[in-house]
Amino acid sequence: MQAVTEGQAVLGNKRNPLNAVDLQLPIPLKKEHLLFTIQGSNTVGAQLTPNLAQGFLEVLGASDIHTVNTDTNKKFVVGKYQRADQHTLLKIAIDAHGSSTGFKGLLNGKADIAAASRPIKPKEKVLLNSRYKSFDGPKEIVLAIDGLAIIIHPNNSLNNLTLSQLEKIFTGKITTWKKLNGSSKPIHVKSRDAKSGTYDTFKHLVLRKKKLISNAVRFESNTSLSESVSRDIDAIGFIPLASINDAKALSISDTKSTSNKTSHGILPSELTVATEDYPLSRRLYLYRSSNPKHANIVDAFLTYAESNAGQHHVKQSGFVSQQLYALPSNLQDKNAWWRLNLNIRFQKDTSNLDTKANADVQRLVAFLNNKGNKFSQIRFVGYSNPTNSKRKHSPLSRLRAQNVRWALRNIGVKNRIKTVAGSSVFVADPNSIRKEKNRRVEVWVQ
Repeated sequence: MQAVTEGQAVLGNKRNPLNAVDLQLPIPLKKEHLLFTIQGSNTVGAQLTPNLAQGFLEVLGASDIHTVNTDTNKKFVVGKYQRADQHTLLKIAIDAHGSSTGFKGLLNGKADIAAASRPIKPKEKVLLNSRYKSFDGPKEIVLAIDGLAIIIHPNNSLNNLTLSQLEKIFTGKITTWKKLNGSSKPIHVKSRDAKSGTYDTFKHLVLRKKKLISNAVRFESNTSLSESVSRDIDAIGFIPLASINDAKALSISDTKSTSNKTSHGILPSELTVATEDYPLSRRLYLYRSSNPKHANIVDAFLTYAESNAGQHHVKQSGFVSQQLYALPSNLQDKNAWWRLNLNIRFQKDTSNLDTKANADVQRLVAFLNNKGNKFSQIRFVGYSNPTNSKRKHSPLSRLRAQNVRWALRNIGVKNRIKTVAGSSVFVADPNSIRKEKNRRVEVWVQ
């Protein structure tokens, strides 16, 4: 893959780094050139992919970059481009009508990249493999992590909800606070409007195929919803992390009971969403066509999206970036271990690293090689899905940690690495479809 190097992928860089990405434009230049088309998710296509496209055109050396909106949810990010004494207009098309439309676009050849707020479905992969005679399907990258906070009035005594309780509140099965905090008052449900990416995320994570309660008050902005909840003692709503403001965020448990001793409610934060431990978090994806018209440019864009410069746009667009940082476990102890903001996760029912984990290993190597980081030791703590076994630590937990160590050793990392098996505390209901979240490896450095 031809990549834009980290040094070149810097916002505000006006020079033309074409020795990194050859546009391979025909000579003489046409009036305009469509570089590639992204189709799919509204959540990804509302702000994130347009922002990434603008940053990418800037890296290519374009000027006067702006977004042109149409009446059909289609956008064009355009920029003026000059080669010698010739001028052209570079264009990136973004068509946001839902994740499924992105995979259909890959199938019919109208999309070079599919944006999705869910993984590709097996049946979609089969169709694409048949179309392009491929056994691997389209190349997948995890672009960002999305997360929602459930908020109430700051004086409400409630602190924790289960996913099951949350679903019942927003579908009208629980209509008063009596079973939650003892009050007999009605619950005032507040929601984003149906066109928002925030609502799309909530529907995917909580409502699924069920309908929102009909008397929910709808808001067109996260700020307005948060302000309304913070003024209403009986209100509950959902918003992105950055919009909590004066409201109170609840911890969320992925269990059937808030009193379950082997699990615990998890508060929403940049760390808990980045590690995907928080129940209301999900991955956002990009999928590359097996046969894009300008493969070198598409590959360079995907590399840019995963770079620190691309992840800056992820954060600016309201999502959680995958750029690594470390948090100390004890500020008073200079020898304390520091937790990194990632969990290594695995392919379903295996100990093989998944797509994001393979990219995270590369990020971890870059993090360790950064001269500003003085960490010399790494500790991988592996976890498995809890079983009925009385053993506190599963052999699979240690095996997963060892697999991550081997991945680093194969790249040439020479830091001292220790692998241990974590206890049986889980972050997802071990009997639910989300149980894969329990199969993870935490990363600590010292």
